[in-house]
Amino acid sequence: MSGRRSEGEDRGDIGRTASDPLVEALTGELAGPDGLLATTGTPGVALVVVDGGQTVVARGWGRAPGGPPLDIDTVLQVGSVSKPVAAITAFLAADAGSVDLDDPIDDVLRPVVEIDAAAGPVTPRDLLTHSAGASVSGFLGYGADEPVPDLAGVLRGEGNSEPVALTADRSFRYSGGGYAALEHVLVEATGEALADLALRLLVRPLGLDRTGFSIEPPGWPGGATISPGSVDGQPLDGGWRRHPETAAAGLWSTAGDLARLVAELTAGRLSSVLPRMLEHSSSAPADDGIDRHVGTGWFLDRPDDPQWFWHNGRNLGFSAEVVASVDGARVVVACTNALEGPAVIAGILDLVARDRGWGDGPRW
Repeated sequence: MSGRRSEGEDRGDIGRTASDPLVEALTGELAGPDGLLATTGTPGVALVVVDGGQTVVARGWGRAPGGPPLDIDTVLQVGSVSKPVAAITAFLAADAGSVDLDDPIDDVLRPVVEIDAAAGPVTPRDLLTHSAGASVSGFLGYGADEPVPDLAGVLRGEGNSEPVALTADRSFRYSGGGYAALEHVLVEATGEALADLALRLLVRPLGLDRTGFSIEPPGWPGGATISPGSVDGQPLDGGWRRHPETAAAGLWSTAGDLARLVAELTAGRLSSVLPRMLEHSSSAPADDGIDRHVGTGWFLDRPDDPQWFWHNGRNLGFSAEVVASVDGARVVVACTNALEGPAVIAGILDLVARDRGWGDGPRW
């Protein structure tokens, strides 16, 4: 494929989809003065839908604030969708012999993280499954004019978040702080920043050429369209927040790259990783009434024999979600440039599941 891509195309493996009736239904739901984009103040959404193993939607609606239309190659922050990608990187580092996910790491963490004396040994797997008793659920990031601490400073509470601590309570406790601690462990074990480690083990081998862990958008060869974020329909001051805790919230990616990652997990070069990520760790109710069955990096639809895995993410100015069946036959990847994006994504999931006859799922 050469020349300028038309709407509904991607870089080769996701083809034209404009003729699918689902696109027309989504346009009716999303576009226009009464559509979800306008009523929620969301400038745009990029979407990939796979059904029956075939891509049926691969396009965007709306625009970057003050910029070009969104498509599946537009780069955005994806919030906590960073976590499963960091978890995949950790598995690949373990497969390479750089880290043991079941070795105690207390000595590695103690210089930067307070550990309760009654907590007992902590392992990388505990951090990956939110069962290390880690504090700090999430991070606000830093504005363009604010000083940005390094990762150790974040863990010590030297920025705009509390210090990360590990308590003796090993029940499920969703924690961005735990993933920041995991990032520190990976850096210490490999001698590489997470951005470089993921580039070497994951991003470059899979050709995810608009994906990377970074405080600022990485510089991609050939350039890339990067969308600023928005809040209440207004562009976010400075475009985006800066996240030094990149494993927890600092991934930049596209709907197209995330869809390719799911394809590699379910039936490609990462198919040996996915079963380990689907191992059930715990279950816990959440504020939205949806039980969280916790795997390793992903949430699951049920504790035994899961059929779906998923994760959502929300940074100031951005929202994203990945939902996929374990066999890869049904996938939704949605990325928005708005804090209010979850309402748009929920509407998309409901419409797609109803239109395609997917029955009950973990997010609809």
